Amino acid sequence: MLIPLSYSEDWAVTMQCQRVAVALLFAFETAMRAGEICSIRAADIDFKKRTVFLPKTKNGHPRTVPLSTEAVRLLKRLEPFPNDDPVFRLSSGTLSTLFRKAREQAGLDDLTFHDSRHEGTTRLAQKLEVMDLARVTGHKDIRQLMTYYNKKAHHIAELLD
Repeated sequence: MLIPLSYSEDWAVTMQCQRVAVALLFAFETAMRAGEICSIRAADIDFKKRTVFLPKTKNGHPRTVPLSTEAVRLLKRLEPFPNDDPVFRLSSGTLSTLFRKAREQAGLDDLTFHDSRHEGTTRLAQKLEVMDLARVTGHKDIRQLMTYYNKKAHHIAELLD
């Protein structure tokens, strides 16, 4: 439950602050940037293949992001989707402002929405090989990705057997 964002799994998603909560949870699942999340349109989502196409990204290259079952579930919480408007119905500025207000209300002054990208990438690093991880996150330089890739040595040791 994300109380500062008026979000609960038991409540319908009807308010902008609740869509910010869904965007945050979605970022944890996908490691997508706020701007990428805010730009998703219904036509970009393929529920059968569990992917979302991002025609415009920070590095200037489009990419297709695989979606976990949880990411799909979160997107479906936003249905019905607007015709050609973004699925989350939020601009990056609105998302940032509402997130900042909720963060202050929760007393988490040093937290940013972009921290969800780090958290999402760290979670994905536990499941994916580094090259697959780079493909999901859109990192072109593996050295940049290593900032996020925090797999512990003892977990790597388990993979050796």
